[in-house]
Amino acid sequence: MSPLFQCLMCGQSIERSMKVFWKRKGHLLCSTCRDRMDSEQPPSDAPSAPDQPR
Repeated sequence: MSPLFQCLMCGQSIERSMKVFWKRKGHLLCSTCRDRMDSEQPPSDAPSAPDQPR
């Protein structure tokens, strides 16, 4: 059984492996908070402002 950790945003107990814990350096999020963060951030390949010179 994987250990329980706390989500950094909402504090909900989530079950994750130690491998994931060390890979993310202890910064674990539950799936709800991760989905929320992903929907708020624009895609990384999209330009931030089209009128700025390159």
